[in-house]
Amino acid sequence: RNPWKSDLIVRIDLDARDRADIVAFLKTLTDAQFLTDPRHAAPQD
Repeated sequence: RNPWKSDLIVRIDLDARDRADIVAFLKTLTDAQFLTDPRHAAPQD
């Protein structure tokens, strides 16, 4: 047991389908092409 974990954090029992759905959703939030596009890089001084 982690002594720093809040008791408000509880395990959510998910079946394989629910876990797969969550992973698929999270993958939609990552756009590798956008992240590597130099047009979106920090400006140079």
